[in-house]
Amino acid sequence: MKYLSIIILALSFFSCNSSSEIYIPELESINGNEILQSKMSVDRYVLEYSYDINTTLKIEYLDEILNHINNKKGIWQELYFNVMCQYCNQLQTGNKDKFSAKLFEFFLHNPSFYLTTLDKQTYSVSDCLLEKLNHYISSEVISEEITYMSIKNVAYTYCESCTDKQINAIYLYLDLTKNYQE
Repeated sequence: MKYLSIIILALSFFSCNSSSEIYIPELESINGNEILQSKMSVDRYVLEYSYDINTTLKIEYLDEILNHINNKKGIWQELYFNVMCQYCNQLQTGNKDKFSAKLFEFFLHNPSFYLTTLDKQTYSVSDCLLEKLNHYISSEVISEEITYMSIKNVAYTYCESCTDKQINAIYLYLDLTKNYQE
């Protein structure tokens, strides 16, 4: 009986001191550690996926990610965009059009960020993103009034602090999109 009480005491001591909390120092500025301990939400899902806590792509979060991607700033923008990119090769027919439209909108408003972040993606993902942009631009955007040059002008407008080299890279990417063949 004496040994049983010692074992129970030891187990309770270790269970009290062991913590299931995940602490990621770089998330302090966005209260990320608190979000990771809160109930499941799209922000928590994005954090868990981004930091390899849960690497299962859950289709139920795609719409929310797409709806919020253009409103995110700073580290949230990067996290949301990186998770969004991972869905590209997993899209079902019903999600492809919305994904392509949001990707195009994101590219137009964040061209430098898009290209910088694109460098961090796998070839499979970057090819998929190029394909989705090409499909959306060629089927939904290009018309007599909207040309590739007008798209380049809008991207240039949203690239206020871009260097000439970055502007050139954006233009080359749009040319690549234009010449992409499915």
